[in-house]
Amino acid sequence: CCAEVGERGASASFTDKDLHYRISGADASFYLHELAESTIMRRAGGYVDDVYDAAHDAALRKYNVSPFSVYGPEAVRADRFLNSNPNWLKFWGEQ
Repeated sequence: CCAEVGERGASASFTDKDLHYRISGADASFYLHELAESTIMRRAGGYVDDVYDAAHDAALRKYNVSPFSVYGPEAVRADRFLNSNPNWLKFWGEQ
């Protein structure tokens, strides 16, 4: 499995082998969020900013999670944009 952190956030790719592991915490939140978000975007016609914003918000509401839960402390520390806001690490009890 690999994760990539970029300007707009983190993305991940995984293989069937990775699906045999139990995930929890930020990893579970991230994967569920990304799957819901991509499904909504695909059904709405693809990636455009308005669709992305609506899909992102809808995916957060679907699982009733904080936006801060989607990226764990490791991803936050690795991303310059996320790391510039102390609330991301504060959510995880780190600073």
